[in-house]
Amino acid sequence: MKIGAHVLPAVGVFALALCPALGIASQKAAATPAASPEAAPGPGELKLILLKPSMRFEDIRTGAILPAQPAGEVEYERYLLAAARQAAGSMATVLEMDKLAPPASEACRQLYALASRLARGNVNEEAIQGLARLAALDERHAVLVQFFRLNTGPGRSWNPQNGAITSSMASTLMQAAVVSCKTGKVIWKGEQLIRNKALRPANAGFHKALALLYQDFDIK
Repeated sequence: MKIGAHVLPAVGVFALALCPALGIASQKAAATPAASPEAAPGPGELKLILLKPSMRFEDIRTGAILPAQPAGEVEYERYLLAAARQAAGSMATVLEMDKLAPPASEACRQLYALASRLARGNVNEEAIQGLARLAALDERHAVLVQFFRLNTGPGRSWNPQNGAITSSMASTLMQAAVVSCKTGKVIWKGEQLIRNKALRPANAGFHKALALLYQDFDIK
């Protein structure tokens, strides 16, 4: 009994000394957040590459290609890419063309040269070769292609002598398509043709047409 009397107080002192240390350790552990893993695509999730939009400015009277104003072209491109990102962001991992590794970037440049075809859903043999190069890097790759054409021409007119009225010859065309690199098949495509108007980014009609272009976007 005497031995127990001496041992128990010693154990109690040790426990009292240990508790504060354990409390401090647990506080430190709680204060250190667990490292969160970097977001990665799910097993079947598409890795969607946004190609730079292809744009063409034409004079409807002559069919001549008009030189684009750099500032205006940049603004069109900015809105087109923003609309594509917003539509695809919740359905796929979105990749920017200018941030890809050289092999993928080179394949995308080959596809960009065919953008006016691909945006209509027309996948030819040359496009299949470029798509296959991207699929070899990752079978989950797909590309989103956009084509924008602005036709300018005479506006509306009225002849006071005979009362004849003519409509504007201008028009705005927006086309987009998503193509699987593995299969070469079109997953989704959309088109908006606005007759009698050459829409500028400052026009409300431009943004309405862009919203309608991606209204039924679905690649799941």
